[in-house]
Amino acid sequence: MRRPFACVVLTSIVLLAAGCATTGRSPKLNLREAAAPVWSLQQANDELVVSVSPAGRSLRLAGSAGLVLGTGVDAVVNARYRSRIQELIGEDDTAAILANALETALAGAGAAGLAQAAPLPSTAGFDSRRDAFSAYYDGLARAGHDVLLRLRSTHGIFGHDATLAVKLDGRMVELPSGHALWDNEIVATVEPVMAYDRLGDPTDRMTPRIKGARLTVEDDALAKWQTGGRSLRADFEQAAAGAAAALVANLGLAENALGEFHLGELALMRKNFEEALQHYRKAISLNPDYPAAHCGVAVTRGHMGELPAAIETATAVTAKWPDYAPAHMNLAWWHAIEKGDAASARPYYRRALELGMKPVGRIDEYLSEDGQSDKS
Repeated sequence: MRRPFACVVLTSIVLLAAGCATTGRSPKLNLREAAAPVWSLQQANDELVVSVSPAGRSLRLAGSAGLVLGTGVDAVVNARYRSRIQELIGEDDTAAILANALETALAGAGAAGLAQAAPLPSTAGFDSRRDAFSAYYDGLARAGHDVLLRLRSTHGIFGHDATLAVKLDGRMVELPSGHALWDNEIVATVEPVMAYDRLGDPTDRMTPRIKGARLTVEDDALAKWQTGGRSLRADFEQAAAGAAAALVANLGLAENALGEFHLGELALMRKNFEEALQHYRKAISLNPDYPAAHCGVAVTRGHMGELPAAIETATAVTAKWPDYAPAHMNLAWWHAIEKGDAASARPYYRRALELGMKPVGRIDEYLSEDGQSDKS
């Protein structure tokens, strides 16, 4: 009698497990397959915040107001930087620029019927954050929506090297259950892929003292937006567009070279080198005339210890796009620092400087050992 009973129990457990596997989660995997998808955007900061570290001061530029607010900043420092920062970014609300970029990318990706909802306003009045989101999901479901793409953004200038970056923390869930269908963090910068860059998320290079994003910059780091024809506003628009393109590509909504490039950049930051190569090569297949993507392949190969392949790829970039400065600088780095070959490094370094690249201290030190100057 015990054996038949055990078989019945075992069979029931198997059937229950099978039922959970098939009915516990919706088969919808992307926004295209959803009947009534919706997306929301919550921004951690709606203004560009700049900390001028040499003075030990903090300056905040209120986006739409165009005002510099000082934290312990005296009138002299305020007067010194007010016009400078306003000139760099203008009076545009950076949060609005980012929201418009995301809306444009999602609409252009062809997700039929994708509406935008307000983000969860507050968790006040709920016993837990989980309860708050449960109520939020229930409300969207009652409004007829079945899938939510929930985005949270952080944007600004990070670290002493003044890296302008946009970060999207995204999660797509089934409504009203909240079952996760997709999640990822997207980070896009406007800086070229360089062999000597420190790998890692640039938005982590900060120590927040103001709630939200903390953007710290050396005083002279702002010079790159005052000389050389670079525009801080244009760079921010480019970073926002890159993050939006990477988002729709990662969601499988659209194939685009820009998005694949930034997904490659993201994988490289995370030291996922094989994945980085896949994205960079995908970008090249979509747009063969994309020197930054070719440069990304070269730098990734370099990090993988494949220096000859990295040099070969970057050399091909300089041959096809002789005015693409990052490839020249990467070759100078590899020849000088990795191979100890000053003769081969020197012409690439000189050309990179002629094209407007900032001098690199370690290359300068190595090449100056023979008494020859490479900055002239």
